[in-house]
Amino acid sequence: MTRCALVAAVVVTLAALPRPGRAADASVVSAAEKEGKLVVYSTTDSAIVSALIKDFGAAYPKIPLEYNDMNSTELYNRFISEAAAGAGSADLLWSSAMDLQVKLASDGYAQEYKSPESSHLPSWAVWKDQAFGTTYEPIAFVYNKRLVKAEEVPKTHAELGKQLKEHPDRWKGKVTAYDPERSGIGFLLITQDSKLDPAFWETAKTFGTVSVKLYTSIGAMLERITSGEHLLGFDIFGSYATARQRKDPSLAIIYPKDYTLVMSRVAVLPKAAKHPNAGKVFLDYLLSKRGQELVAKAALFSIRDDVQGETTSASLQKELGQVLKPIPVGPDILDSLNQKKRLDFLKKWQQAIGTRRICRWRPFNSSSPIRTSTSPSPGPWCSPRGWQPSRFPSAALSRSWSCAPICRDGTRSSRSCSSPSFSRRSCSPSATSSRWVRWDSSPCSRRNSSAGRPGTSTRSAASRSSRGSPTFPTCTCT
Repeated sequence: MTRCALVAAVVVTLAALPRPGRAADASVVSAAEKEGKLVVYSTTDSAIVSALIKDFGAAYPKIPLEYNDMNSTELYNRFISEAAAGAGSADLLWSSAMDLQVKLASDGYAQEYKSPESSHLPSWAVWKDQAFGTTYEPIAFVYNKRLVKAEEVPKTHAELGKQLKEHPDRWKGKVTAYDPERSGIGFLLITQDSKLDPAFWETAKTFGTVSVKLYTSIGAMLERITSGEHLLGFDIFGSYATARQRKDPSLAIIYPKDYTLVMSRVAVLPKAAKHPNAGKVFLDYLLSKRGQELVAKAALFSIRDDVQGETTSASLQKELGQVLKPIPVGPDILDSLNQKKRLDFLKKWQQAIGTRRICRWRPFNSSSPIRTSTSPSPGPWCSPRGWQPSRFPSAALSRSWSCAPICRDGTRSSRSCSSPSFSRRSCSPSATSSRWVRWDSSPCSRRNSSAGRPGTSTRSAASRSSRGSPTFPTCTCT
């Protein structure tokens, strides 16, 4: 073959390959461009993936992207509500709540799509071509290295429990973690911990001993660790910690040597998408080598086997090997959504860390006074799934009120507030009942809140106490 012929052959071959970041199937791209729009609901902050969003726009200028970021519960609630109403919704759902994403697929909301990029993903990351893992994010211990000595840093979960048990005064009020009662991802992570760590419940007891501080926001935890208010974080996303570490060198990350959980943000293509081809293009882009390189640059850790660099699965596997324990995308994680198992687990958790559930609730008759209960089941109008629990030291119970939602079901159903499909902003309607009551969602204040069946408005008195009369926020069934 002559040199000219060889060059021509190479040019033809390269021209036939998809451009970096573009979907391999040109017909899907063409159909998506005719649809003229792409709507994505995501739990990943747009600022974190701004480079990825910009690059997608450059690769596909004829597919304008509407990127909506929100928390995982809001994403699930919003999609379910829109699907039930037959209204327009997202073309792709991208969420860190692995269990909720798999539930959507399991419940028939997802379309099947065999992405040409899925061959580069591990087998555990794709379920029925309906749910796709897109990141490889390790779960770590995080600490403030300015204030914690090297010999104090635990290297394993067993060492963590031992350190807290032997030096409770040192760690009193200085350890932080997700609140599994209010955080879906927090609950998922500790249920995985309980399966992998034989001493998990003993460690949970030491959390109670040192008065662990629980949060729903990883940003709040990292902020307090870097400020020195807390010293050590448990079950922290290595991705967020890495991004924060780039700005604040006082933050240090430890991947436990006994096991390191790995979670993945899951992408789902809804069946009812208005722009289904646009959703496929974005999924292919997200899973492509180009997309995954930008995922890695955002410190979200690429899941592809052919992407190299510090924040990639390849790098982690080289460093930690069999220590890594990915959470599979599949039905096994749906146990975390089984209400009975969830309540049993949380009851055991509360007992281990020494907390007490305080519930403010109102019976069906809205003129009745708000009642207080420490029972696991205060009445048929508010199941445990529907309360926002508050933790008090026993001695403080009589001295103050806590803001917590008041739940009520207009149908008097025993399922009251048991649906996960609520958000902080709305309690109506849900996926399991069309008559959930909507409660005022404003912050606690000294004014009354309004409530009633959808479409009605009734007044309900705020609770009274010696400390004032705060209004309780909405059902936040998370």
